[in-house]
Amino acid sequence: MIRDELLFDLAKLQPESLTELMAVRGMSERTVARYGKELCRLIIDAKNRGPKPLYEKGRPAKKTQQQEAILDMLTALVRIRAEQNALNPSILASRKDLEMLLLGEEEDCPLLHGWRYTMAGQELVGLIQGQLLFGIDDGRLTVIEKQTSFQP
Repeated sequence: MIRDELLFDLAKLQPESLTELMAVRGMSERTVARYGKELCRLIIDAKNRGPKPLYEKGRPAKKTQQQEAILDMLTALVRIRAEQNALNPSILASRKDLEMLLLGEEEDCPLLHGWRYTMAGQELVGLIQGQLLFGIDDGRLTVIEKQTSFQP
């Protein structure tokens, strides 16, 4: 295990050889012998890769008003399901989780796996896809299936 302070020094100094690695304060001979080549390889790879732009995943830096409104609706659904299951809504889904779902980052979204999917994720996806709607029934916000023909 490498201490955080040593990791900071490695990031700052970026040694590319075992000799340079040994010169880093706090780096033991044992660590260099065991992990030195791999550490140097990782540092070289990172230097050659270059910085990642903040917008790399294709999402805009700032959400539109429409996206913010949709996130508010998704948050409402999370609150309803959390209340029904006696949970704090933030345990069920964070704002970041909802943003990931809305912006199509499915592979990393915890709402699409396990108990979260069963409790709220499936309905959240239905809401985003327009298969579910919000309604008010007896003064309570409810989720209803969209009918093929809408009668006002």
